Amino acid sequence: MAETISPLVHLRATGVAWCTADTGGCNGGQGVETTRCADCSNAVIDESRKSVWQGIYAQQLELRDLADIESGGAERVKRDIERCEVILQELGASYSI
Repeated sequence: MAETISPLVHLRATGVAWCTADTGGCNGGQGVETTRCADCSNAVIDESRKSVWQGIYAQQLELRDLADIESGGAERVKRDIERCEVILQELGASYSI
C-alpha cells in the first residue's frame, strides 16, 4: 500500500504537524504563525508533536500575562491558546489555564 500511495501523497514536516498539502502557498507551522496548522484540513498532528504543542501553549500563557500587547495581540494570543487546547485535548495531553 505504501508503494502505491506514496507517489500520490506529498508529506512534509512543518515542525508542528505533518502536512499533506501539495498545492503550495502554505506557511503554516513556520515563523510567527505556528498554530495555523491546528485548523488546517491538510495537517496531521500526532503524538510525536505533543511536546511542541505543549511548549507553544506554555508560551501563549506567558504572552497572555503581558500588559503591553494591546487588544490585537491579546486577541491573537486568545486564538492561539484555543487552538492549542483543541490539539492537546485531541492528543490526550494535560493542560491548564
